Parts: sequence; structure tokens; C-alpha cells
Amino acid sequence: MLTVNSKPSFPDERLTREQALHGMTLGAACAGYQEDIIGSLTPGKRADLVVLDKDIMQVPPAEILNTKVKATIVDVELVLRQAVKLVQ
Repeated sequence: MLTVNSKPSFPDERLTREQALHGMTLGAACAGYQEDIIGSLTPGKRADLVVLDKDIMQVPPAEILNTKVKATIVDVELVLRQAVKLVQ
């Protein structure tokens, strides 16, 4: 984040977590005219997702950058799994 004297440079232009998540998921799919096949967890769409060790929608902002990826799923296939028990 750009800062001046440790304060955000453009505080009125910040995104909420929900806006940022949408921009990286369904919003990005819509921008690429692919909202019918990706961008949300919907039956019939590709399931590309990550499993994180923290709920980035709930943790304090300073903890978001310390979040670790525990598993990566691409088109419903597990491609990376850390040493963690995933809920079946």
C-alpha cells in the first residue's frame, strides 16, 4: 500500500475485502467473458480454488499477508497439498 508518513495515500479509494475477492473471482471472469465457466463455485463451472490456513475475510488486516496456502485445486483436481488434514 502506498503510504505517506505511515498513512494510506488514497484512503477513499480502498477496496473492501468483499470487493477485492469479487474482483479476483467473478469480476475477473466477467472481464474475460468467461463468467459461464469460471469465477464462482456453481454446478457446471470449473472448480479452481485454494484452501487457506486463515479466513481472510475475518482476520485482522495485518494478518492477511501471513496467510498460507494449504491446498490448490485446479479444475477439481488437487494439485498441491500441504501437510494438513483437509475436511472430507
